[in-house]
Amino acid sequence: MIEASEKINILCLGVSVMFGIIDEYDVLEEGEVLICNGRITGEVLVLRAPCMFPGDIQKATAVAGKPDKAFTCLDQVLVFSAKGDRPLADMLGGGDLDGDRFHIIHEREIVDAVTINRARF
Repeated sequence: MIEASEKINILCLGVSVMFGIIDEYDVLEEGEVLICNGRITGEVLVLRAPCMFPGDIQKATAVAGKPDKAFTCLDQVLVFSAKGDRPLADMLGGGDLDGDRFHIIHEREIVDAVTINRARF
């Protein structure tokens, strides 16, 4: 029997899936992320599957790489800021940085169409 993931192949430009790590240099500000060492910039949607509640999708600001720090080797990962009251990864369905894969949507048309209501805890 073929699994659903092998049957369904939908080409989605402007969507990436990658592992998340923490900004151990404490360079990124709250709400900022670094994607592929800054090759993706601007407002993005970040989520972690399964997405059970509307608050499991959050907007973040993808910033350009910081060449003065050791970010140059972080080519295929999503770097989360260490600043703020609550980690962004935790807001994404209780995600953490122990091997979770995160989905990043950077297609401008989709990002602009989504309104985020942050859940209160």
